Amino acid sequence: MRPDGLPHKRPHFDNWQRSPPVSTEPPKPPEPLTGGVKYKLSDHCTLVMWKGDIVIWHVDGQTDAIVAPANKKVNAGLGINGAIHRAAGPRLADAGAKLPDMAPQGVKCVIGAAVVTRAFNLKVSRVIHAVAPVYQERDDASPRDLNSAYRSALELANREGVKYICFAAMSCGLYGYPYDEAAEIALTQCLRNHGDIREVHFVLKEQDYYDTWLDEAKRIFKC
Repeated sequence: MRPDGLPHKRPHFDNWQRSPPVSTEPPKPPEPLTGGVKYKLSDHCTLVMWKGDIVIWHVDGQTDAIVAPANKKVNAGLGINGAIHRAAGPRLADAGAKLPDMAPQGVKCVIGAAVVTRAFNLKVSRVIHAVAPVYQERDDASPRDLNSAYRSALELANREGVKYICFAAMSCGLYGYPYDEAAEIALTQCLRNHGDIREVHFVLKEQDYYDTWLDEAKRIFKC
């Protein structure tokens, strides 16, 4: 329950431990980007909100990066991460496999951290792979790790000279994070840690994600 007494906005797929049914239908074409609502993060940085498919987002192909909600082995998975890997092609997973291990058993990126690879068939220059947590209610690690995942992605983007970065709703959906809490963390980290980035974009595939991110942006930026 939120401090204002309202329930948290939960994902429709509550049982995140069980994978959704695998479809035999061919994948649908990417949904075009709509919206483009802008907010000012600082004198040099703009926040932009879109609804649609993150895989088609790009700016200049040189200083732009998509953030993939990655798993610890930085390979193809479900949801947005899987869509990014499909669009980028198999070389993205190959690049992830070649990253140095951060931990035993082939862990390429620990929870709350981020690593970077080329983007291959995507139109952006890089993919930043950030590992966000599975939501656990009454566990302080969940907000700590989600804050860390966003902060790590932004700090890595700045070190890489990225000027345009794009996020999805990390930890939502299958990972079970309440939309409003996740949006507050995401937007707060972008406000605090955008550094030299010129534009921070969010592409939200689901309408309820998009609406929640807009609501949280209006609250945080008081507009």
